[in-house]
Amino acid sequence: MSLDLHGDITKAKLISLEEKMIRTVISLDEESKRWLDRQAREENVSTAELIRTAVRKYRDEKKRAALPLNDLLEQTSGIWKAGDGLTYQRRLRKEWQR
Repeated sequence: MSLDLHGDITKAKLISLEEKMIRTVISLDEESKRWLDRQAREENVSTAELIRTAVRKYRDEKKRAALPLNDLLEQTSGIWKAGDGLTYQRRLRKEWQR
């Protein structure tokens, strides 16, 4: 399998036009580095692009996992249909004190 350097260079130019990149140095164990290089070759992308994609996916996953409080309140507002929720909570907590 040959690498399409022209495609990688074109892709790099497009990425640099889209957003400013900051160079970052990371340390990996040998096995992880070999795996990363192999994946990059199989997907026909640069190692850097593979890492950027992984970071984007991780950030999106974390963002979905940690919805802001206002979003959670909006999504759950009105779910309780059995009267006054505070009265219900107080009645349950009185049972704990017995």
